[in-house]
Amino acid sequence: MNATRIKFLTVATSIVIFIGFLGICSVFINALNPSAKAGDKLPLADISTIDENSYLFFIERPSQKSNTSSSTVITTGIGYLILKESKNTLNVFRIPMYNGKVAMPYHFWGLFDGECSDFGVDYSDKNKIIKCKDDNPFFKHQWSLSGKSLIEPFPDLIKTEYRYEQENTIRIMDRG
Repeated sequence: MNATRIKFLTVATSIVIFIGFLGICSVFINALNPSAKAGDKLPLADISTIDENSYLFFIERPSQKSNTSSSTVITTGIGYLILKESKNTLNVFRIPMYNGKVAMPYHFWGLFDGECSDFGVDYSDKNKIIKCKDDNPFFKHQWSLSGKSLIEPFPDLIKTEYRYEQENTIRIMDRG
């Protein structure tokens, strides 16, 4: 066999293998989406009360854990901050909760820096920022309305997908 034919067969074989790999991967793409059965268990939010340039914060799936060493009960959960910038523009962020308050992140979500009882958009600031509105100078966390952290080293907010169930109801596509 000459060199040209070997090169052609190598390229053709590589293309066939690549197409086969894509075919196999396409079978598993649907596994990344929640199943129809799981979809019914995902959180629903009524957004009819949210005006433009406003927000809603609600807590979903609280759970309690007991700390046996100190005999205390700790409540954790997931909250969602839903921002409505215009009639058709929503941003939904997943917010970890601790004892019914927002667990403010340290350098990443999962390691928290304290608890915030008044978390949301500060409309008094000309830039409209998301922050803890408690009277606590320790919390310097600030995020843009798109969820981008404005102060290092704090992480961005966790953006969550959603879909409309009805005109004023969304299903939050978060498995928590």
